[in-house]
Amino acid sequence: MSAKRNICANTFNSLALFLTLGQCVVGYYDKELGREISEDVLPKSEEYEDAPPLNLTMFRDTNETIWVYRTTSNVLQRCKADRTINITAKNDTFFRRFYRNSNGRIASEVLYGKFILKAINKQDPYDAMDVGKPGSSSLKDNEELIFQDLNNTCAVIKTTWLANVGGIHFTYNQRATTFELQVKNSFLRKIPLECFYQYWYSIPQPKKYFSCLH
Repeated sequence: MSAKRNICANTFNSLALFLTLGQCVVGYYDKELGREISEDVLPKSEEYEDAPPLNLTMFRDTNETIWVYRTTSNVLQRCKADRTINITAKNDTFFRRFYRNSNGRIASEVLYGKFILKAINKQDPYDAMDVGKPGSSSLKDNEELIFQDLNNTCAVIKTTWLANVGGIHFTYNQRATTFELQVKNSFLRKIPLECFYQYWYSIPQPKKYFSCLH
């Protein structure tokens, strides 16, 4: 299968985010694991059976850059990276999102997120956030935490675009979604295998994705 190549984000330092030549590929073969990935090879990880509830606030509460390592999106915002500015006592967050736009140039914007709870157990921590521009009357998109590893170094995020925009109710499940494997900067070279497995398990059919090799 031929590879589709693009220019991707590759590195970040403490002073500024900058991009170097990288590679994006579409495919099913996992170079990090060195084998084909399919649902029949997913491990049944017993250590996660007693794992604490998903906690998006905890994952976002970091001084590290959070990179999008893999994504099912192939348009516009490729090679994204988030840096948290702050998280308030009211469970609001401001963060800066960097990405390479359709012209191949680096762009960034400040976004606002409101943490919410989607879990059935209302005592659980926040596991999602509505996202939009600061000061906007509507937070259009929703980012939901699907998985995070036990050490809080990586996560699978499902974004529902225009999730909070009014319309015909039954069309909600037809709105565009994107699945991302997000990894904190210090773990880009040692991503837990469970993160790859869970990302593969979470993405819909057909199981294709863009992989940014940082």
